[in-house]
Amino acid sequence: MINFDFQHECTGCSACADACPVSCISMGEDRDGFRMPQIDQDSCVGCGRCEKFCPALNYMAGTYTDRKCYVVYHRNAGIRHCGSSGSVFYALAENVILHNGVVYAAAMDDRLKLRHTRATDMSGVHRQMKSKYLQSDTQGVYKQVQKDLKDGTTVLFVGTPCQCQALHNIIPPSLRSKLVLADMICHGVPSQSLFDKSIAHYERQHGCKVMHFSFREKTTEALRNYKMTIRKEDGQVAEKIGDSDGIPFCLGYFNHVTQRHSCYNCRQRSIERASDLTLGDFWALEQLKPVDDFQKGYSSVIVNSQLGGAILEQLTTCVVEEIENGIDFVASHNHAYTKPDEEGLMRLFFFGSTGFSVS
Repeated sequence: MINFDFQHECTGCSACADACPVSCISMGEDRDGFRMPQIDQDSCVGCGRCEKFCPALNYMAGTYTDRKCYVVYHRNAGIRHCGSSGSVFYALAENVILHNGVVYAAAMDDRLKLRHTRATDMSGVHRQMKSKYLQSDTQGVYKQVQKDLKDGTTVLFVGTPCQCQALHNIIPPSLRSKLVLADMICHGVPSQSLFDKSIAHYERQHGCKVMHFSFREKTTEALRNYKMTIRKEDGQVAEKIGDSDGIPFCLGYFNHVTQRHSCYNCRQRSIERASDLTLGDFWALEQLKPVDDFQKGYSSVIVNSQLGGAILEQLTTCVVEEIENGIDFVASHNHAYTKPDEEGLMRLFFFGSTGFSVS
């Protein structure tokens, strides 16, 4: 049985719950709204699978030494506009779907709940597009991925570094050749509960129902604007685009105070990663090369394995350009790639002011 400081070390990835052969682990919420394992100790058989697969206890990054960095963006302007940066995810997913594979990535449902879903066609992939500043629910997904791999199906799994590390730990080497892991440059994961609370606050304040929420929209003002579709009390439907000021959740996220405790000491924020590819925004790209309107979106893609390099070569629908010394450049302009944020008093104040009790 896992024995550590859950409050400060658990990543909430749900791997332990999936791994337990007697289902004695379920995922609940702590006092700040973050997912935490709940263990029925009377049912535990002491098999140790939860400890073996936990990314907080077992950080097994690859030993690949030929990492390279690329700027990548989709050639189709419409598809590129629909993504958060260069729409690399769409191209990766399309390549896998065309070869009869499946794609696992986070998608928001009609109740604005974020969960990893299994896409077998491009309509499912469309729902998985764009950044989501939440921790997705992955309970049960690792088992599904393993079943697909056993059936000989190619799988693309896109998630946070800790989710990818968890899946890397779970999948045996004999099944690894058909699994493509893509993580992202992660800025930490807020909780679904905090998001739900912020949306409810907005609805009460403005007398409306939020029907759809996008965390990032490509507008003329900024890449980080959110967009909501709301239904007013008179039944009219409208769209609202704003920055962090309008939603407490966004205000806290962009000030780095909404992450779970483990994010502030994240081992996966490192060049050494278990994934095949690491995806992110290519901030400050204009310092390296001429850029045709950065608002259109440019992705940084870092190859972490031989498989990742082979997959990237297959993306004929994208412009792919290697950037010399790009890894160091990305690390210096997107700190979340290699450095966790500092956990300070503002986090404690934020959770207190939004109504959560503080651990």
